[in-house]
Amino acid sequence: ITIIAEGEAISHPQLPSVGPDGGWRVAKELGRPEQFILPSAMCGALLCKFGDGQAFVIGSNRTFIVQTSGKLYFSVNDRTHALIDNRGGFKVTIQTQ
Repeated sequence: ITIIAEGEAISHPQLPSVGPDGGWRVAKELGRPEQFILPSAMCGALLCKFGDGQAFVIGSNRTFIVQTSGKLYFSVNDRTHALIDNRGGFKVTIQTQ
C-alpha cells in the first residue's frame, strides 16, 4: 500500500506546527525518550501500526507491503501521556495496489 499524508499538527502548545514528517528534533534527543511512542522518530511525525504491532513512521509518503492483518492506527509521535494537548491533524490517503 501507499500512504500519503498532508496537513499540520501541534504536539505541544509552545511548539510550532509540523507536517507529517515531524520536525525540530528526534524524540530520543529529548529527556525521557522512552515516553514517546517511537523514540527514534522525529517529534510530531505521523506514525502507523497494524493491530497490536510495532509503530513505524509514515511521514508524508510511504509505500510498503503489508505483512500482517489488523486494524490500522495512526498517531503523531508524542509522549504517550501528552497526546491530549495535540491540535491540528493530517489528511491521510491510502492507496492499495
